[in-house]
Amino acid sequence: MIDAYFTNIKSLFILSDIIKDYEIRKEKIRQKDGFIRIKAILSDNDTLEVFEFVKLEDDTSLKIKTYKLHWQDADGKTIMRWDNAEHYPTLDNFPHHVHIGENEPPKSSLQMSIENVLKIIKEKKLEKEK
Repeated sequence: MIDAYFTNIKSLFILSDIIKDYEIRKEKIRQKDGFIRIKAILSDNDTLEVFEFVKLEDDTSLKIKTYKLHWQDADGKTIMRWDNAEHYPTLDNFPHHVHIGENEPPKSSLQMSIENVLKIIKEKKLEKEK
């Protein structure tokens, strides 16, 4: 189940028209859990760094336990970073939050998936082109 999930993630990167190249930095699949770390170069040379740690619960469902999805520009400046580190307990929907830009305080966020982040990035890039 974890292997199939990670294969799906890799397919998202292969099929995305905003990804120029990507590298699996680390991948580990065990019987009950696994993690994946990916660095992708986007078509405009922005970077997307992805980390997910997943756990198989009750042998039937996969749960994302920890994630960090970091989008930065070609100069290394944060555009957006979604994560669920438990360091902003006063935000709604704790622990899920998003950092927008370099110096803005984090905002509450829904739990994010790699697929949703790729959609958000694509939408924002299309808006920027208009």
